[in-house]
Amino acid sequence: MSINWNVSRNKYFMLPASDNLLPALQPAIYEVDIDPNQGYHLVRKYDSYPLPSDIYNFNNTEIKSDLPQIFLNRFSSESNNLGIMLIGEKGTGKSLLMKRTANLALSLGMPVITVENSFNSETLANFLSSIKEPCVVLFDEFEKKYDPDPDSENRPSQAGLLSFFDGTSIHRKLIIVTANDRDSINEFFLNRPSRIRYVIDYSGLTDDFIRQYLTDHLHYPEAVQPLVDELSLVPSVNFDLLRNVVEEVNLLYPTESVKAIITILNIKRDNDYVMYYEMTASSEDNSIQIESDFLRIDWDDINSEGRDWINFDDVLCRKLRAQYDDTACGFNLFKEAINQIKGRNHFTVQGTIQLDKQDVPFVFEFRRILFNKKAL
Repeated sequence: MSINWNVSRNKYFMLPASDNLLPALQPAIYEVDIDPNQGYHLVRKYDSYPLPSDIYNFNNTEIKSDLPQIFLNRFSSESNNLGIMLIGEKGTGKSLLMKRTANLALSLGMPVITVENSFNSETLANFLSSIKEPCVVLFDEFEKKYDPDPDSENRPSQAGLLSFFDGTSIHRKLIIVTANDRDSINEFFLNRPSRIRYVIDYSGLTDDFIRQYLTDHLHYPEAVQPLVDELSLVPSVNFDLLRNVVEEVNLLYPTESVKAIITILNIKRDNDYVMYYEMTASSEDNSIQIESDFLRIDWDDINSEGRDWINFDDVLCRKLRAQYDDTACGFNLFKEAINQIKGRNHFTVQGTIQLDKQDVPFVFEFRRILFNKKAL
């Protein structure tokens, strides 16, 4: 029978009937549901996904082409199902890429089917495989609905869906999975391009992206660098966090300082991550080179005669005294002399060290080291 879908209000059943028949699913977004009497069916939800006006590329790939277009072009040339996996913490842009791909597919006449709940893996796989039209199937937060352990008794197993991802029939599917953690994915999904062809990792926003977004959206240009500095103390910055910080700074600054605004927001600063640096210091004629590979710097605002300065710990001073017996080491570098290349993560500063009772000009370069203090 060529007729496939029986429509009852917004529910679509694969059952033959005498009226309300459709030869194929219309391009729209449907959600999988199950009825105790009639079994699996689709519920029509939306015509398309709403998207923000500003679209940013958050992923850490070096691909210059538009990823949704790459996915759809590849799918059109495939004879099998095409799997895509987007991995990373919340707020990094996985769902946005998934929705953009879905909307592009809709514009090409393909329906989109979402799996929002946990169903028996094998019966769900059979239902999805039986849908004749080429379509997009979305599993958002896959690991929360399906367990990587094939013997799990808590949730349906991911392993039960392997045969669906491997589909080789004429009823092809473009399958997109999002997950927060690679370790939560069954091993048989990974390193298998025939099953999951593309894997995009989202590991937090890059420093360059953060600075560009702040430059584009902060109402106060002078707040860009202070906010870059404050965000450098956050182990991982996602887009949701960045967008909300910008909104708050635009609302409260300059009445409140950037640092004060950060303290009232729901942003975790992991105390196990602190500001340590690799440092090289060179005299003006490059005749003297000094290195320190594990230097702690205190960036708190300390006022000395009306000027902000950076306070070094005693490690560098001890190194200098050991290297130069007559070094009078008690120097501090003033913030006004700092050239911030990448905020607190990479900067240079001019200063002096007293050698042979003379102040010798030096240029200091600092590169931040991010490490877990618990590992020490």
